[in-house]
Amino acid sequence: MTPMTQAKEELYLRRVFNDDVPVFVDVTRYARRELPYPLSAKKALKATCGVRTDNEIVAFSLRHYTVRQAEREVEHVEDEGQNLLRPRMPRKTLHDLIETARALSSVLGDELIAELDGRLYVLRLTRAADGSTLELVGALTEGEDGYVRSEITGDRFELPVSGVRLRMFLRSPVRDRVLAYAFGGYLARRPGETETVGRAVASALNSLLGLATFRMLSGMNRVETADRSHEPVAFAVPVLLFTADGTPAARGDVAGRSISTTSTR
Repeated sequence: MTPMTQAKEELYLRRVFNDDVPVFVDVTRYARRELPYPLSAKKALKATCGVRTDNEIVAFSLRHYTVRQAEREVEHVEDEGQNLLRPRMPRKTLHDLIETARALSSVLGDELIAELDGRLYVLRLTRAADGSTLELVGALTEGEDGYVRSEITGDRFELPVSGVRLRMFLRSPVRDRVLAYAFGGYLARRPGETETVGRAVASALNSLLGLATFRMLSGMNRVETADRSHEPVAFAVPVLLFTADGTPAARGDVAGRSISTTSTR
């Protein structure tokens, strides 16, 4: 007999108090009762995170806000002299995330699977007390007989103007659960610049590690990435040639090109 699925929903708000470090605040009761949540200032809103837990999967949906987005999202009520946010549970995002997590659970293993622009990437996750490390090791494609793993041919992408939409799936080392995480927002680099998949995933994970539930379930406290992230750079070196007796013979530029090396960011 199939056990009954027991689900729990929570909603968190990442905000700042008195221009201090952003922290996650539980606003579940505000969302359930459809009550507005008061903020000292519109810019105090940094992100919202919906969480849904069942017998197999814990899903997280994090949405980052820019200052301009926060201005539109938060209502200023003149009569009460307050800034009010109406928290909403991102149920559709969480539902889609859980469905994908179930489909990937059979091939997940001990690695992390990331989805970006419809493509699936496999990253090796190494946990350590001083920080966890990610390394891109392959790709997944869905075929008639399931998912097929292949070598990665490229890991760079251009950051879109509308922000990054990234989904990640991994197994919890402390609970018998799959962790599914949807990230929406902006990374450290600006739209139009290029980024690597590994760095994007690490940045998204670090954005959620401030939430105690995710930090405990993931077994991580900080994430870095080891990848070949340096693109070859062309440059010119001025050269002056001399004869055996020291007389200048020729001058010009020699073209050079840097070599990509593996680095830890």
